Amino acid sequence: MANLWSVIGISMLASVVFGIIDALNFFLVEEQLTNFWKQFSFLDETTIPILNGGISAAISIVIAYYVEHYISTHFNVLKYPALEGIGIIIGTVIVLVGYKILTRDPKPLVLHVRDQVTNNKQTLRMI
Repeated sequence: MANLWSVIGISMLASVVFGIIDALNFFLVEEQLTNFWKQFSFLDETTIPILNGGISAAISIVIAYYVEHYISTHFNVLKYPALEGIGIIIGTVIVLVGYKILTRDPKPLVLHVRDQVTNNKQTLRMI
């Protein structure tokens, strides 16, 4: 059973890499690409995100292909679209969690709540 899970994990690695690269594009270069594309009059607010998504997907596919090729020459892998879809979601979630950790406010969230019955002020701290 452990061998099956390792084969599944290794099989999903390329799609996880795809998800990471695709999501990182949004955080690292999408704004710069959008500003670059705005100088072309035939592109507008609807077509620029489509172009950015296509470029991001193309770069991610090329890199994921090489990762998958390397993995498949060294390990037994399974090719199932569902595994690849799950891997892309996992890669995207990894980037989102990393973003949230890096951009979180180091101070705890403090809420001041007034009790409706006694009209006393209470402080709640959320970490």
